[in-house]
Amino acid sequence: MAAQTILIAEDDPDIRDGVRILLAGEGYHILEAENGTRALEIFNPEVDLVILDIMMPFVDGMTCLKEMRSRKITTPVRSATLIGTGGDILQKVDMVGNDYALGQGFCFAASGALYIGAGQPTVRVTEMTVGGDQE
Repeated sequence: MAAQTILIAEDDPDIRDGVRILLAGEGYHILEAENGTRALEIFNPEVDLVILDIMMPFVDGMTCLKEMRSRKITTPVRSATLIGTGGDILQKVDMVGNDYALGQGFCFAASGALYIGAGQPTVRVTEMTVGGDQE
């Protein structure tokens, strides 16, 4: 069986390298994009998973996601970061998947990066505003 392909779209080279090293070490085939424009150029139906930074130059992550979805490709996207009122979003979670698994990752702050164990199940959010306002 061929290795699954993961697209890492991240403008910070240290984060991108760290994620690539971890995933390639697990046998995944990795595609890398340093910005949203490049992510859209190399995104294709053979990509099994996208790890997408939200704040990237040229084309931001949410615009990338919208464009990828408009192509009618249903590749899962993970690590999308919500910025705003998390409590409001949590109240709109109506389903939680049984796919929770711990994995290794990084926690970044102004003081530096820590190698951590982290995990999150798939969740379904009934509604949210992405960019713009609620009108």
